Amino acid sequence: MQASQIEPTGGRLLVRKLEREKEAIISLDEEYGGCVRGLVLAVGPGDVSVTGQRVEPRVKAGDEVLYRIAEKDQESVRRRYFATEDMRNLAIITEREIWSIVNK
Repeated sequence: MQASQIEPTGGRLLVRKLEREKEAIISLDEEYGGCVRGLVLAVGPGDVSVTGQRVEPRVKAGDEVLYRIAEKDQESVRRRYFATEDMRNLAIITEREIWSIVNK
């Protein structure tokens, strides 16, 4: 399976974790619930509100984002990412887990 074969549903996104930069914007330990920088590869159609209306996503494919990993231990964080070689560092997250869109 390749990343291009994955189409997120609802308010979910497919992101590729980017390598850390030497000078981090936010210096939180990502292994324990911190912040991760990623590239959005695919975006679902958006969540449905309590009134039944579709809420369009604010992010789009190609955006760089800072997102949160909520798990508190290393093993839980490892399970969030695909383990196959061609899909390394890919995760499906919800739009609610995004802290910020990184402006270039």
